[in-house]
Amino acid sequence: MSQWQLSKVQCLVLVEASVIMLFITTQSTNPLKSFIAVGLTTPIVHKREDFDQLSYYVTAERTHSIVQNREFTWKKGSFCHSLIVDTFHDSIPICGSEMGRRDQVKCHGNAYSNTVATCLYQNLAVKPQEIQTMLPTDRDWEKPLSKSINLLQVNSVDCDSPSMENLVRRTQSRDYQSKITHHLPTSEKLSPKACDVWINKTTFFHVSNANHIYFRFLDLYNVHKALLDYGAPENNHQVVRIGNLGGNYMFPQFDKALFPGALTLEDLQDNGTVCFKRVILVPRSYQAIPFRCKMNHLLKKHCFRCDAKGLTNSPLQTFRKRVLKACNIITEGTISDHPKIVIVSRKPYDRWPGDHTLNFKRVLVNEDEMVIKIQESFPNADMKILHMENISICEQVRYAAEADVILGVHGAGLVHFWWLRDEATGVELEPTFESSNPSFRMLTTLAGRKYVSETIVGNSSRVEVDVEHLVNELKQYLQKP
Repeated sequence: MSQWQLSKVQCLVLVEASVIMLFITTQSTNPLKSFIAVGLTTPIVHKREDFDQLSYYVTAERTHSIVQNREFTWKKGSFCHSLIVDTFHDSIPICGSEMGRRDQVKCHGNAYSNTVATCLYQNLAVKPQEIQTMLPTDRDWEKPLSKSINLLQVNSVDCDSPSMENLVRRTQSRDYQSKITHHLPTSEKLSPKACDVWINKTTFFHVSNANHIYFRFLDLYNVHKALLDYGAPENNHQVVRIGNLGGNYMFPQFDKALFPGALTLEDLQDNGTVCFKRVILVPRSYQAIPFRCKMNHLLKKHCFRCDAKGLTNSPLQTFRKRVLKACNIITEGTISDHPKIVIVSRKPYDRWPGDHTLNFKRVLVNEDEMVIKIQESFPNADMKILHMENISICEQVRYAAEADVILGVHGAGLVHFWWLRDEATGVELEPTFESSNPSFRMLTTLAGRKYVSETIVGNSSRVEVDVEHLVNELKQYLQKP
């Protein structure tokens, strides 16, 4: 008890399923902060026993959901609310308390993940053409940013001696965000006279994955989450993609549909030095809560208790609505006499000229047998077999959103479970060697979608499903309510 420096002892009795458990906590407005050291002046390294003590509280909080604006969300102050809704609620000191209200740099992290952080900058100058040559992709870590992106000297009380220790500890990844975050507070400030163009709207800088659809959607989810966090008015903000990872950026028009008016650095490169009144640096996909939850073995089991089924206003659910709106999709209704079955194929095909079939991983060797058996078992079904890479993002979303069942081998394409209707089911054909990588079970849990897994066998190259067992399971999923 002494390690928590208890100022007052309280007894917190949690009752769940006739089980009573007693916790000793410190006095706190957030009960969970009594269990976990969240001060950002010391390393946030959680012990297993700290997380174990959350178990009953996390379970109980789901039964105490409250109505806010006639829509359900998690109870404010609970673990799930703090992790998923109030993600960035811990201030990371940069210039100290005396100047905190006027800092040009304000950064926040999450109490439950020591690799999650975001920063807001006021009065920022960017030279789009220069930064493109210095940061053309997210991999260009070693190139110095120089004067391609800098703060402006606009106030005599701006912090001139920033304390970077806490911030550096929270942003150690070798990516664009860490590079810019570490550069800006300590770099030379420019005169406002250097500005050729001013953008006065609150602006959200982000990078996004060029090709990997799972990480692409997590990147875009983080933009959506940042808009919520900073209360950006729908028509009075600006989204700017300042880089991408992985080559040529596929389907760039989707970004503009998702965030109307979205720009890229290429759109700004003929404007000289562009200055922004207020910029939020959006975290990369690796900092998205669905990814952190499945990667952090201490967080994982508690995140699975944050099941959003029955809720309607969690950030992952409002992002789902944003995506459907961007693609002009309206989903409703229940399973009909002609159920829609979508199969995400991993059968080798020519993805691009010169691609070799050996590049395919987790290929389902008995896919043809599976398809035939499903067709025989559900003769009235409307079945589609899709190679997602061959169709636009909105077409991919539409097939998933209108499906009664979507199934496929573990892979990025199963991110489309996110768009399923309440009554629909996502079926992951999960290789035994991927059982410790619950990407899509975690995503569907946090998004409140229905998910089941069907274990398949094989190796990293070729896998096989028990067709008879799968078909019997599908009969349950496709039963009318």
